[in-house]
Amino acid sequence: MAENGQPSPDVQQALAAAISAGQAAAAAAPAFDDSVPPPPLADVSAAGADGVVKNTKAIVCKRCGSKIIALQVCELTQQERDLPKLAVSKEAMQTGVPETSPVTDCWLLRNMMDFDNVGFSHAVGDLKYLTCADCELGPLGWQDRSITPPEFYVAFDRVAYK
Repeated sequence: MAENGQPSPDVQQALAAAISAGQAAAAAAPAFDDSVPPPPLADVSAAGADGVVKNTKAIVCKRCGSKIIALQVCELTQQERDLPKLAVSKEAMQTGVPETSPVTDCWLLRNMMDFDNVGFSHAVGDLKYLTCADCELGPLGWQDRSITPPEFYVAFDRVAYK
């Protein structure tokens, strides 16, 4: 710190470079196409001997391909919720009112350590939204903090499968 309480010129220059690098990385992120339909459920899941339907493929980010959940880790469930859309329209940006879309089919995890790679938003009421930790695409799902023990839901159609 400089004597006036402000960061030194070297620190200011480093911060400016970091901000520029972050903006360049965000601009270089691949375009996201939300119109690609999800695969058939039977292609990415199967019921075990106990009747629980689990993922038979790794769950990855639609944009960057980062692995979010390994195979055979989560179970399929139905949980209705309106989530903010992945692709924001110009109208929504201008009005500041987020557009939402309903999700029903979800992958359920009961332990946050079962994720390979996920980011969490700040709390919005009782919800925390889940994002890709690498490219920050989201929300991919949510955690309802009012539920104990915690449950984490990833929307089936907001992720890809490998």
